[in-house]
Amino acid sequence: MSDLPATPGAPPPPTWIDWFDVESVFEDPISDKHIEVFFRSTTPLLKYNSADTVLDIGCGRGGLAAALHPRVAAVHCADTSPRYLDLCRRRFERTPNVFTHSLDPADYTNLSSLPAAHFSIIICLSVIQYYRDVTEVECLIESTRRLAKPGARLLIADIPASPGPLGQLADIAALLRSATREHCLLPMLQRLLKMKRSTYSQTRFTQGLLTLPPATLTAMTNRLNLNAQLLTSPLTLQPNRRHLLIHF
Repeated sequence: MSDLPATPGAPPPPTWIDWFDVESVFEDPISDKHIEVFFRSTTPLLKYNSADTVLDIGCGRGGLAAALHPRVAAVHCADTSPRYLDLCRRRFERTPNVFTHSLDPADYTNLSSLPAAHFSIIICLSVIQYYRDVTEVECLIESTRRLAKPGARLLIADIPASPGPLGQLADIAALLRSATREHCLLPMLQRLLKMKRSTYSQTRFTQGLLTLPPATLTAMTNRLNLNAQLLTSPLTLQPNRRHLLIHF
């Protein structure tokens, strides 16, 4: 999965989980724009409403919860990072319908600590590229089955589909075009430069990113006997990414 050359500098954290708990590269205006685009794009698809209880897996700083909580009954934020969960708790300390949950970094697809049959919408946004293999994605889906109310939907969004350096270059080109349309090209260029200068590129070189082409996703949904749709319409700032919508 590794396709970026290492950049000289400080040693990278040993895993992506460690990296996210110490780095702040993604704490910038682009993250807010990413959430804005995702919320705008998924509102017609998921039809968020006051009856929904939403689970956000890999919540980060809670950007999605900030967009959702005025429209839904409750948002539950789950993450492996103590730093991000602390940011969420402080951000929503006066927001009674936002809750935080810690996931075990050693077993992050295990959601057994969360209430069963509780969620009508489950979202996993820009997360599974940091998983190790497709088996972990399958474990996550199986874990969410227990949490899902009848008729619930799971959206695994922003899945890299094209492996290797050519896929990476195509992703960057599409990302810059999208940033231009969304009037955030300068902040996007600043983020890309910051990523290059941080330990991100080193960590990506050592850990790689999980890429799941459409054929792999289709085979997975067939193995798990899922009622699923592979969405190709852009839902985020990364128009080359794919999205898996599962109906329980």
